[in-house]
Amino acid sequence: MRQYDSLTPDSIEFVASVTKINKSQFNSLIDRLEEHGLVEDVLGNLMFCPLTAGESTSEIIERLATDYDIHVACDSGGYESQINNKYSMRDIYQFDRKYYLETDWPTEYVMPDQVPLETDDEMTVEHKVQDTITLSRMLYRELPPEKQKRAVPVVQGHKREQIVNCLDAYRRLDNVQKIGFGSFSTGGVNGGVNYLNEDNIELLQFVVKEAKKYGLDVHAFGIGGPTSIPILYECGVDTFDSTGWIRSAGYGNVFFPFKSRLNITHLRDRSGPAVFREELSNLKTETNHSCPFCESFEDLQENREDRVLHNLVVMSEMADAIGEYSTDELLDIMNPRSQYTKYLKKLTAI
Repeated sequence: MRQYDSLTPDSIEFVASVTKINKSQFNSLIDRLEEHGLVEDVLGNLMFCPLTAGESTSEIIERLATDYDIHVACDSGGYESQINNKYSMRDIYQFDRKYYLETDWPTEYVMPDQVPLETDDEMTVEHKVQDTITLSRMLYRELPPEKQKRAVPVVQGHKREQIVNCLDAYRRLDNVQKIGFGSFSTGGVNGGVNYLNEDNIELLQFVVKEAKKYGLDVHAFGIGGPTSIPILYECGVDTFDSTGWIRSAGYGNVFFPFKSRLNITHLRDRSGPAVFREELSNLKTETNHSCPFCESFEDLQENREDRVLHNLVVMSEMADAIGEYSTDELLDIMNPRSQYTKYLKKLTAI
C-alpha cells in the first residue's frame, strides 16, 4: 500500500446517517436520547436524505436543528440510484434542485453524484464520473452564493485521473469549502454496503492530499464501522458518515470502541465473534465504555433499539477519543485477525 506524508487531522467527526430509519423509530430514538440528555452529544452531526425521508421526517429533523446545536447535511440521494430503480438521476437532480433552493436551514447540501460500482466496466465508470462533475456544476451554479458555501460536491472514480478531473472541476467552484469521496468498494444487496480495501485507501489518501492543497475539507461517505475509523483518521479525513450503527443492531450486533462488531443475540459463536453475559462487563472495562443503553445484558440482547442507541454512542465516542490513542494502543485493542487491522499496520508502517 502506498503511503503519503502524514495527513492525520487534529480531529475527525462522526456524522450519524439516519437515511435508513423510519419516522416512528426516529422519534423513539430522539425521545430516549432526550431523556438522558444525549441528543447533541451523539447527533451533533446528522445526515439524512430528503428524497426518501418524507416531509414529516424532514420536519422532525428541522425541529432538532432548531432546538439543538446540530449540523445537518442533506444527502443527494445518489445512493438510491445505486441500490434500486425507483429514482433516475433526472429525478434526483430535479428533487435536489427544488429542495435545496427552497430549504434554508440545513448546514450542508451534497451535490448529486453517480456512484461507480465494482461491477461497472471502465466506460460505465467514466460516464458516471463525468455525469457527477456535470450535475455538481449545474446545481452549484443555480444556488445563491450563501448556499454555494454549503455545497459538498462528491469525488468519484476508480483511477487517479478520474479523481484529478473531479478535483480540478470542484476547486474552480469558488465558494466550495468541502468535498466528499464516495468511490469505496461495494458489497451486499445491490452494492448497498461500502467497505475499505488497499486500492480505495490509497485513493482516499490521494484525495485528501490534493484537497488540502486547495484548503478543502474531506468527507468520507458511507464508511464507519468501529475498525474503519482509525484508517479514516490516518488518511486525514475530516468527517465521515455511517448507517452501520443501525444496520448492525438489526442483525444483533453491538459495537465497542475499536473492536470488531460482536453478536449478542446468538447463544454461541456460530457466525463470527459473539459476546456473552459474563464478557460484557470486561469489554466495557477494557474499552472504557459506559452508556445508559448497555447497562443490562438482557436489554441489549433482546431490544434492537437499545443496540442501535448503544452503537450510536460508541461511534460518537470513538470519533471524539481517537486522537488520544497511539497507533500501538489501537492495534492492541483491535482484532489481530481483522483485515482492517492489517490495513492500519500498513498505513502506519508498523
